[in-house]
Amino acid sequence: MSTSQPTRTERKKFWTTTRIIFTCAVFALVAAFGLSSCSKTAKVNKPIAGIEMPASVLNAQLKDVDGAPLKLADYNGKVVIINMWATWCGPCRIETPELVALSKEYKSRGVELIGLTTQSNDPSVDKIKDFLRANQVEYRTVYDDGSFAGQLTQLTRARSVIPQSFVVRDGYIIKHFEGFDPRSTPAKLRQAVEQAINDKG
Repeated sequence: MSTSQPTRTERKKFWTTTRIIFTCAVFALVAAFGLSSCSKTAKVNKPIAGIEMPASVLNAQLKDVDGAPLKLADYNGKVVIINMWATWCGPCRIETPELVALSKEYKSRGVELIGLTTQSNDPSVDKIKDFLRANQVEYRTVYDDGSFAGQLTQLTRARSVIPQSFVVRDGYIIKHFEGFDPRSTPAKLRQAVEQAINDKG
C-alpha cells in the first residue's frame, strides 16, 4: 500500500490564520522581554547627566596656596564643589561664609569644597592666606596660573566672571553657577549638592 505525498494545498494548510497570529504573539512577547531587559541595563549604566571633563582637566597637576600638590582625579567618588573667586571680588567675599558653612555641613557626607583663584586675579599669595585665615576657610584653595580655570570656563561656555561654582562628580560637571545672589544661590547650590549625593549609587 503506497502512501501519497501531501499535495501543495495540504502543505499550505499548516499556516492557518490561528497559527500565524499565535506565532506573531510569541515573537512580540520575546521582543518585548528583550527590550525591557535592555532598558533595565541601560538605566543601571546610564552616564551622569552633565559635561564630561577630559583627562587633561582631571589629571591637571595643581598646587594649593601652600604649594601642596593635588589633582581633581584624587577626588573620584566624591562630590566636589569648585569655587572660582578672588580676594578683591565683592560677591566672592559675601559668598565665602556660605561656602564655609556648606563645607562643614556636608564634609561628613563625602562632599569636598575646593577654592580656586588665579595668579592674575590674586598676585599675592600672602594676601590670599590672610583672607582665608580671617574667614576661617578650612577647605583647600588652588592657586592656578589660569590654565585650569580657563579650561573649566571653556567646558561650560561660561563668561570670564567671578565667582563661579562647579558641582563635580565622577568626572562630570553636573551643575554650574555664575555669579552669586545671596537670596537664591545658597539654596540652589545645596539643592545641586543633595542631588549629586543622592544620584551617587
